[in-house]
Amino acid sequence: MSTSDHDVPPSDQLTRVTREQLEEAAEAARADSVSASFAADLASVVVDYYRHVAPEEINSRAPRDLAGSLLSHVSLARSRPQGTADVRVVTPTTAQDGWSAGGRSVVEVVTDDMSFLVDSVQMELSRLGHSVHTVVHPQLSVLRDITGELQEVSGLDEHRRPHRDGAVAESWIHVEIDLVDDEEAAEIVTGVQRVLRDVREAVEDWPKMHVQALQVVEQVVTDPPPLDSEELRQGTDFLRWLADDHFTFLGYREYELVSLSADPDDVGLRAVPGTGLGILRSDRSLSSSFAQLPPVVRSKAREKALLVLAKANS
Repeated sequence: MSTSDHDVPPSDQLTRVTREQLEEAAEAARADSVSASFAADLASVVVDYYRHVAPEEINSRAPRDLAGSLLSHVSLARSRPQGTADVRVVTPTTAQDGWSAGGRSVVEVVTDDMSFLVDSVQMELSRLGHSVHTVVHPQLSVLRDITGELQEVSGLDEHRRPHRDGAVAESWIHVEIDLVDDEEAAEIVTGVQRVLRDVREAVEDWPKMHVQALQVVEQVVTDPPPLDSEELRQGTDFLRWLADDHFTFLGYREYELVSLSADPDDVGLRAVPGTGLGILRSDRSLSSSFAQLPPVVRSKAREKALLVLAKANS
């Protein structure tokens, strides 16, 4: 049984077959009265959930599987305290769950909408050795109470903003991977949660890191170190260029180069408390990896140079 044409909003990207699939999926989703109750217009939410999925992908799924994926995501999203991410791995079966993902496992994520989410999740899955087959990434308007309990889900407005006062834009990510066992699932949840924390910290602190880069330039200009003027000019021009949206700042922290003993080569980097931003927010008293760096790299820290560029973990 299908809903009427009025129930599923038309979209230029949807073929007739795809619209019929989504109409039937909306009808199937209504059978779950608890989950369906969170959507004032369930048919519109179904369309928004699959808005960026290729029509051929939608057409290849049974309506019960399309509905089941959405309702599973709603069940995960029922409670999410502010500033956190919900992550889980499920392997649905028609016999047990009423829907399936074609025998694959599914990584589900619910978090605040922000940059870099999908790429970061996919890179972490790749790092863990899992191939990604399908990604569904709707951005939805979500209303919650003060404790984070789900009140209402709807699509974003024409300007990609939440419809209601008090609602926020959330990213719901559904990633299908090859079948995993419980141990692998737990590893995925831990890894994705870690990556999402990094993304949140980098996104939240990006304006501060941008300001800090310009403050470094101002400090060099107003109180220049005893270096060649051309080196200073090139260095400050480079930093200004980075700050002009040519670089994605992930972390910032200030260090002091300190002697650890009478041996001049026995030096370490000590973090300046309270200076960490982005993924380097957490204070660390002493670089645990500095002593293991090759001597030529260690010596770089003592060079009289304005900028030292390196690829490293801090």
